[in-house]
Amino acid sequence: MPYTVRYLPNKKCYSVRKKRKLKVKGKGKGKGKQKIFSKCTTRKKAYKQLKLLRAIERNPKYFLGIRRKTKRNNKSK
Repeated sequence: MPYTVRYLPNKKCYSVRKKRKLKVKGKGKGKGKQKIFSKCTTRKKAYKQLKLLRAIERNPKYFLGIRRKTKRNNKSK
């Protein structure tokens, strides 16, 4: 799944979205919505989010490893 980082000039921040629009179920011809992963963030954090999403997409076990490491680090504090 391709993702994009978009600059929001009104808020002076960035958002991370899915490139393709999601299909809307139901009656009528409604427009699809883009999945938003981060609404308003800094450029640096947006690109970190992008790297994380791509890593999870290519290796689903990657996220489990991160979650375990962060839980261990939080318990020791």
